[in-house]
Amino acid sequence: MWKNLDLLKYSKNVVLLATVWLQCFVLLVRACGQYIELGSSSTSSISISNSYAPYSNCIWVVEADSGYRVELNISSFVGQELSGSCVDYITVRDGSDSADEVLGKTCTTLTNSIVTSTARWMWVQFKSDGEITTSGLTAKLSTVYAGSVISNYSSPLESCKSFQYECDNRICLTRAYLCDGFEDCGCSDCDESACTGLPFSRTELLGMSIGIGSFLSIGIFVFSCLYERYRKLKAIRIIGETSEWKVKFLR
Repeated sequence: MWKNLDLLKYSKNVVLLATVWLQCFVLLVRACGQYIELGSSSTSSISISNSYAPYSNCIWVVEADSGYRVELNISSFVGQELSGSCVDYITVRDGSDSADEVLGKTCTTLTNSIVTSTARWMWVQFKSDGEITTSGLTAKLSTVYAGSVISNYSSPLESCKSFQYECDNRICLTRAYLCDGFEDCGCSDCDESACTGLPFSRTELLGMSIGIGSFLSIGIFVFSCLYERYRKLKAIRIIGETSEWKVKFLR
């Protein structure tokens, strides 16, 4: 049976491991996906670090000023292919919807690659599987003047219907997908954060789970130690009573 010092060391190791694991998880959960408005001379950045979360789904909907196109300059991107299929990849569409024409989709390595929309809108998605992470994505968004050729184009961004939920990146999502445990909007759990029930974020719930798990683990260990001590004391008592009975019997 372990001594009290061993129990203390075990407890400290469990708590330390849980704390480190939680901190690593928090680092993985990074903001991704949003609605971006670009002025005539403004720029914006898209960045997915190499610590992106498993099953990431990040969608950016970009809108430029009237008379301007959207230009995406990909400084660096490393995707991942598995068995002939892209598992970590980016998709760029010519518009504001997942059904618009694809300007590019790849999981290969890119450097200094430029994609330009034909009108004022662009849809960019980064998606990954749950396996190995790559170095991620670094890109810059800017505008390119196109003149009156596209200045009269009406916005394809429509108001969401009553049965739909408007995500922070202006994507309309069927309400049936809300609070299903998956990132459907593509903007950092924006379809999961307004869920009813326990008023805790995923990270907080994870921390609580780790804390409860650690407490139960320590509790089980302490119980097993106490039970083992109880068994030994009981055995010693039985042996003592047996010896006393034998002495009386011999007398």
